[in-house]
Amino acid sequence: MSSYFSKSLSVSKFLVTTLLLCMAQIGSAETLLDVYRDALKHDPSFAKSLAEWDIAVSDKKITKGSLRPNVNASARMNQTSRDYDNQATANGITLDDEFSETNWQVSLVQPIVDLPKWHEYKRSKTAFKMAESAKATDRQELIVRTVEAYLKVLHAKNLLRAVEGEEASVRQQLVEVQKRFDAGIIALTDVLEAQSIHDATVIRRIQAESAKENAFEDLRTLTSFSYQRIDDISVDLPMLSPQPANEELWIERAFAHNPAIEEARQNLVSIEQRYKAVHSKRLPTVNAILQHLNQDGAADPALGSGYTETSIGLALNWNLYDGGKRSPMIKKAKAEIAVAQAELRKIELEIDSKTRNKLRSLNSDVGRVDAGRVAIESASTALRAVSAGYEAGNRGIVDLLQAQQRLYAAEYNFSEARHNYIRNLIHLKASVGQLTEDYLRQVNAYCVGSEAVWRPSATKENVLRLPANNSQLNRLL
Repeated sequence: MSSYFSKSLSVSKFLVTTLLLCMAQIGSAETLLDVYRDALKHDPSFAKSLAEWDIAVSDKKITKGSLRPNVNASARMNQTSRDYDNQATANGITLDDEFSETNWQVSLVQPIVDLPKWHEYKRSKTAFKMAESAKATDRQELIVRTVEAYLKVLHAKNLLRAVEGEEASVRQQLVEVQKRFDAGIIALTDVLEAQSIHDATVIRRIQAESAKENAFEDLRTLTSFSYQRIDDISVDLPMLSPQPANEELWIERAFAHNPAIEEARQNLVSIEQRYKAVHSKRLPTVNAILQHLNQDGAADPALGSGYTETSIGLALNWNLYDGGKRSPMIKKAKAEIAVAQAELRKIELEIDSKTRNKLRSLNSDVGRVDAGRVAIESASTALRAVSAGYEAGNRGIVDLLQAQQRLYAAEYNFSEARHNYIRNLIHLKASVGQLTEDYLRQVNAYCVGSEAVWRPSATKENVLRLPANNSQLNRLL
């Protein structure tokens, strides 16, 4: 009986835990910062960048090891039997026909002059700096891709909302046209035209729903999590013109701190060091060699039971001819330097153009946001006036529907202007190397849970039947 009650208690605990997880799934939405942190853990492109950084760290250690002493040890043990045609003697001493010997040897080789190895080591240090810059670039790109994907969902939500409002207005207009046709006021052509407009709006609404679902799917591709709802970004997020207003100061910042430019610079240095390494292969190398040998047992009794031998010296190696490969290799290295210089210049021009364009776009976005606020107020005021006129019988239903559509359009344009501002600002910050998680925290502070954006396939009624979000489960567990 006690076993039965204990099992029932375990089942009850499991059901309660499951219910709490489902309630948490309904009650909380993912914020921009949550999505970014999930992407940081699961995005394959950033994982590749981290792996390449590990490779650069290992390469640096490997090439440094080639400049350090190389120590080798060996040992040998022999049991030898010899058959002499005549009894062998040495200095009047009879040689053994059966004997054993053991020896061990330790040798140390230290490069003294080896310019190719030295330049390769310096190149590996530069490659490590390149990997650091590449990792910074990829982290910024991950933030950009996260924000872009997040804003794509918000854009799809705003578009669907505007189309749904338009559909409602067109549907009401179709009803009014049908009534007028039934009363014999208008011809059938007007009804068919209104029906055509309504059908086109329905198609746009279906496309908008599909776009919203696809936007949520893009988030899943980025983070490996299937989100059911995310938080919108509040209209209270400050949107100010970038300071300083001087474009040249922003260009100086970009050239000084943009990680892509720094990576291209380090790449040029690395290729120059490769050229030096190739060119120095025509020079000799010098190694210091220290050897110690210990020998036990010998066939010659004059040598006694064994001996030790220690030697130290210098070894010079000079490759005088390598089959004619040296000149083409030097020519190739020079061409690679020219390619790296052109690539650096190309990236600098691209960053220069992108920085200037984003600055202009941000100033334009600020104006669009301010104008959008005014447009919403004007459209709202006009809608209230038309509604009052419609109730008084002075305005028709068409006037009311058109006023509603103008308000929907104003709200949509205002949201798009806000999202464009955020999008252009993160690109500007990335251009000057200032896009970090701190900025995401600033934006995340304006994510409002009450304005959650639901996935079309996930509603408040059916979310309990959906699999729990992995990221939420991880946090709760």
